[in-house]
Amino acid sequence: MASGVAIAVPGSSHEESECSTASLKREDRLRKFRELHFKRNEARKLNHQEVVEEDKRLKLPSNWEAKKARLEWELQVDEKKKECAAKGEDYNRVKLLDISAEDAERWERKKKKRNPDPGFSDYAAAQLRQYQRLTKQIKPDMENYEKQREECWVMLAYLAVKVGQARKKYDVKYPTMYSDKNPVFNCIQRAHQNTLEVYPQWLIFQCISGLAYPTVASVLGVIWVTSRFSYAWGYYTGDPAKRMKGAYGYIGYFGAILMSLVAGLQLQNML
Repeated sequence: MASGVAIAVPGSSHEESECSTASLKREDRLRKFRELHFKRNEARKLNHQEVVEEDKRLKLPSNWEAKKARLEWELQVDEKKKECAAKGEDYNRVKLLDISAEDAERWERKKKKRNPDPGFSDYAAAQLRQYQRLTKQIKPDMENYEKQREECWVMLAYLAVKVGQARKKYDVKYPTMYSDKNPVFNCIQRAHQNTLEVYPQWLIFQCISGLAYPTVASVLGVIWVTSRFSYAWGYYTGDPAKRMKGAYGYIGYFGAILMSLVAGLQLQNML
């Protein structure tokens, strides 16, 4: 009975080890290749994003960064003012508390450099410097200005639309201003025309008075604008005598004249 004998094949274990080593190296190379491929794609994406951002920056105005910083500063100032108003504090005093002595001196030097005081040379130059100082103190109220502008546009648009409707209703063609057969149309047209005639003068006085007394000018403006509606509605009845319902508008008109004169006198330091 023959016994089983294990026959060892020379070099078989060595070949298996070489195959496993080669397989590991190949997997390692594939892993590194995948990593390099992933890194290349990431770099490509980042490069594309940088190119897009650079293109956006090039399309922006040259002073965009300065404008952005200015707007951010204005927002911070507005928030600080609201916070001080809520606490009942004076914003100017709170602002001074945050300014160091070095910053104050540096700003004062810049201010003197921009607007140096050469001393007295003649009365004309002294008057000019005083005028410039007074005009710099004027702080327009843009919020009330925007409200009044909207009110005026609504008023003028309303009167113009009413004239257009009346032309269609009474068959009055352009460029005819007034009709010999339709007195009601003439009243509607007259209400619009009278407002256009007085509007430029009132606007000048209103702007001047608004520079020195924005709140008072705003109240006078509301009075005048509402009076023009009452004036027009009285005219729309066809009875010109009823336009006197808007006579209280003279309070706003002559009030604006008076306040503009006072503002002018103050600018000249005559009060």
